[in-house]
Amino acid sequence: MLSFRNISEAEYDLAVSPLNESSLRQLFSFVHKQEWYKIHKKIFSITRTCTPTSIEAALYFHVKFYMDFVSGLSTKYREIAFDDTCLTAIEKNITTQLMNLAKKTIVWDVHAKLENADQEQQNDEEFLKYYLYQRFRDNCAEHFFLEYPTLTRLLAECMMDRMNNLQIIIDSLYHYHLEITSLFGIKLPFTLNTLQFQKGDSHNKGKATTILKINNVPLVYKFRSNHILHNYNELLTFLEKKNADFHPYKIVHLSGENFCIEEFIENKSCTDINSIIEYYKNYGHLAALTYWLGSSDLHSENLIAKGTYPVLIDVETLLSAQEQRIYPELFTAV
Repeated sequence: MLSFRNISEAEYDLAVSPLNESSLRQLFSFVHKQEWYKIHKKIFSITRTCTPTSIEAALYFHVKFYMDFVSGLSTKYREIAFDDTCLTAIEKNITTQLMNLAKKTIVWDVHAKLENADQEQQNDEEFLKYYLYQRFRDNCAEHFFLEYPTLTRLLAECMMDRMNNLQIIIDSLYHYHLEITSLFGIKLPFTLNTLQFQKGDSHNKGKATTILKINNVPLVYKFRSNHILHNYNELLTFLEKKNADFHPYKIVHLSGENFCIEEFIENKSCTDINSIIEYYKNYGHLAALTYWLGSSDLHSENLIAKGTYPVLIDVETLLSAQEQRIYPELFTAV
């Protein structure tokens, strides 16, 4: 198990042994080389003035550091900018994500300090003001995080992931701006009106489908190439040529090596009875096609009604054919 985790016996002994002055020195010599610790030190290396009014003040330095990073991207990529609405939403989003990690520890710390406070001299409101000022004013917050190293690491790693993911998105927009202009009709300079990260997988370093709006054109960004969508569109084109009554909707997309940008499919109602009839005709075609392909994961969130077209917006599992259904004799023999 240790070799699988690339951990030596000495490192394991250090991790499980009681802390003393010698082991603390060893731990620090290891920790200060870690990327998360370097980010943590950078966050608090900048002198800032903070007048805390709520527990969110605990994350003031983290949020400001992240927003400085966002501002730096606009400086580095001068043809790509964030409008004020987008910046406000980004700041709110990162604050919420960090607070979800930190709030339980902060609440515990408040109660721990409250137990030792002079209850007769301060009411709860006065104590909270005093607590916020003592704990989080200016650069005092760094001392708070020294007391909670696990939280410190979690916040720093979250920051690293968020910054890395945003860097990947902006890099993609910059290096593929000609293709974006050609496919989606969006011309430089790009102004991001919306950048909304969906709930990410913690095992994938927070990489999740992201809703973008560039020059007021909504798009969907995915942190993976989508060759299946390309092949699916080619299949639809082939079938369309074979059957004059088959008119599927093909999602416009740009697929790179490790990313995909797709048009944002918005729900659009049918306007008359003929449109409704056409929709269900197309739905029947889609149902037959997906059954033939042995598709799965075709739930309501993956199917958008766009006028007369039922559109699949997540086709990664579209071509996962079920051999047991297609070749039942072979499975029976086994």
